Amino acid sequence: MPAFAAGAANEQAPAAGGSGPVSLPPERVPRLPRAPPWECLPRDHIGRGVDHFCLTGGQAVNLCIPKMRDTWNGERHPALDASRVVAHHRVTPPSAHEAAMTRTVYLNGDYIPETEAKVSIFDRGFVMGDAIYEVTAVLDGKLIDFPGHMARLKRSLGEFSIRNPLDDDAYLAAHRKLLELNGITDGMVYLQISRGNGGDRDFVFPPEDTPPTVVMFTWNKPGMADNPLTQTGIRVITLPDIRWKRRDIKSVMLAYPSMAKMQAKAAGRDDAWLVEDGFVTEGTSNNAYIVANGTIVTRALSHDILHGITRAAVLRFADEAQMKVEERNFTVAEAQAADEAFITSSSMFVMPVVQIDDAEIGTGKPGPVAARLREIYLEESRKSAI
Repeated sequence: MPAFAAGAANEQAPAAGGSGPVSLPPERVPRLPRAPPWECLPRDHIGRGVDHFCLTGGQAVNLCIPKMRDTWNGERHPALDASRVVAHHRVTPPSAHEAAMTRTVYLNGDYIPETEAKVSIFDRGFVMGDAIYEVTAVLDGKLIDFPGHMARLKRSLGEFSIRNPLDDDAYLAAHRKLLELNGITDGMVYLQISRGNGGDRDFVFPPEDTPPTVVMFTWNKPGMADNPLTQTGIRVITLPDIRWKRRDIKSVMLAYPSMAKMQAKAAGRDDAWLVEDGFVTEGTSNNAYIVANGTIVTRALSHDILHGITRAAVLRFADEAQMKVEERNFTVAEAQAADEAFITSSSMFVMPVVQIDDAEIGTGKPGPVAARLREIYLEESRKSAI
């Protein structure tokens, strides 16, 4: 049975069997545990059989029922007859910060509040950027392209010679548990595995039996499949690609992509496309495409770009839809003269690009190829989600 912490003192409630209010001592005022999705109801629901309530910072009383009704960990909460509760505080919803602080995260096999998650200052992911990560989209409570993310994770770990601490079933169970604990219907799950804590900062790898550090957490992104940017498209700038030469490994060394994205934001744009030897490689966190004369063009897989999981799915769906695809390099000038441009990623799915530097692409509006690919991708990915 979950433990209840003391709440605000002197909440007033009519005495059982009587009509006058009595003081409800702090130990009788429960706070609901960090949980899953609670539906907080307005005060006019008092007396309608609601059997839970919680306090928000001592400033409000919100009547709540769990979306999964009356159980928590298989047991019923101790009932506090809401029909006899009289709230004296104004009702205020939790702030975004308060809501975020309820998130449960995964750390090395434990599910704990994010405020209690601690990693050593000597962890190599922290001091050396020596870690691999994956981000999996969630739609309708299910994981999108999960087998692909697991395959890429194992490849990246192998390229870094980091021991894979879990099998696919364990990763899947942990992802699903986090979705349940955090009440995620649409959103993302972040997974990171570092080489672990070597006991000190050293360029030499720690002993092979050093346990890797495994971290997972969620983002809640309601309605992420209905991103309004799909109606307007995004605008990008071009910047030199000065990243290291193993971009195919999904490592946490993301300082330059982050700097490039911030430079785009400072220029009033949404993102940046990176350019090497005159050719577009990819976006800061996405793969890049153009559509020219009815052909979808994107750079071929190599060490120069990330092997995008969404990219692989989109190209497969394009082939099944009998769209023509060419995997080859393309220049900025070719991109600016194209009929359409778009990006793919786990969080953006398929997103049209309508401007590159100062050049509008095609009509300056999202084109039909990107729109159709997004439609197909979302439809097919939902079918295969787990």
